[in-house]
Amino acid sequence: MPLVRISVANLADRLVCSETGEVRYFGVKPKNRIQALGGGAQLTAIGVYYLTEKFRACHFELDEHTGGHDARFQVPEEHVEGALRFFEGHTSTTGTKYEKDPTSDIYDELTGTEWPNLERILTPMDAGKVMIRYRTMGRQPLPLSGHGTSERESAGLPNRRLFRRFDLVTTPALFAKVLSADVVRALSVEELATTYGGTTKGKARDGTELADNLFV
Repeated sequence: MPLVRISVANLADRLVCSETGEVRYFGVKPKNRIQALGGGAQLTAIGVYYLTEKFRACHFELDEHTGGHDARFQVPEEHVEGALRFFEGHTSTTGTKYEKDPTSDIYDELTGTEWPNLERILTPMDAGKVMIRYRTMGRQPLPLSGHGTSERESAGLPNRRLFRRFDLVTTPALFAKVLSADVVRALSVEELATTYGGTTKGKARDGTELADNLFV
């Protein structure tokens, strides 16, 4: 039975001002590409065991920073739908017995502790004042070119990605502070439309590539 790679990510791509209601889409630029803030969902030991037993999951990928298991793994083709539906049933912002806190990667990237090449956006004290609010979830459409922009994808292996999307709800002062950070790029709806719903890489107005995890 052919294997399919499943990838579940918790991403923040919108800022919401708690006082004015203003909304801005944004991305971060750790290297030469703008992408959504956040990363792979983190599994607990129970989660790994459950997925292995229920869906014959294998080849779990490790988080390079924590050493824990990401919700990035492979399942036989017949179990793809079941595995995706399992994750679609979990929208908690505090974690479950199967997954750790889904906001932890978002918080770590905000404070510059996740990637050595992503500068701090907010201090830990400021980040503690930000509410990370669940907004929506969706499966990424199949890429137009046959493969997406994720560097983790394996050549020749079908890939199915599920994104949980969060808003960063902030005060006006922190709203401005996030947008003024060197690594943050405010994005218009028109710029996001260049990824065609997440089916291909896009392009910002200045020509910088947009990852396919950025779309409206």
